[in-house]
Amino acid sequence: MGLFGKIFGKQETKTEPKKEAVQEKPKAVIKEQRHILENIDAHMETIMEYAEKNDDYKLSKKALIEEGRDDEKIYEFEMWEEAQLNQQPDGTIEAMINGETIGTIKQGSHAKVNKLIKSGNIRNIHAEVSGGNYKILKYLSSRDEYVLDELENQFSITIEISYAEPL
Repeated sequence: MGLFGKIFGKQETKTEPKKEAVQEKPKAVIKEQRHILENIDAHMETIMEYAEKNDDYKLSKKALIEEGRDDEKIYEFEMWEEAQLNQQPDGTIEAMINGETIGTIKQGSHAKVNKLIKSGNIRNIHAEVSGGNYKILKYLSSRDEYVLDELENQFSITIEISYAEPL
């Protein structure tokens, strides 16, 4: 092959065999459990140290419509704090923020929560406001209009426990 053949001719290229991407199977699935706390009345002062006024609660009907926030409860207060669980000698499980008790796990949920604690698979725990004064925007198709209701239910705190469940 001449000089031009070497420059412009077909050249052999070595191709390496393609390696198939090996996907490892996940070892666990992340799941969540939510538990409404009881005995929060005794800890309201502590809870209110962490709860904040929710700016979204001030939004007008028009603003909520524009943001597409229909059928969403918008509470007057909000909180999303890391929490811890503390099991007492009597079997009570306290929920705490920064070492301060904010309530207890309901008796009916003790077995589930104890199982999670013993498994050692808890990834994180958060506390949030899940009750009290709230607004909710509803679309009434029969009248082709939005209605903004301001309602109230019992003030409550829910903890959300994220955990890894082995496969």
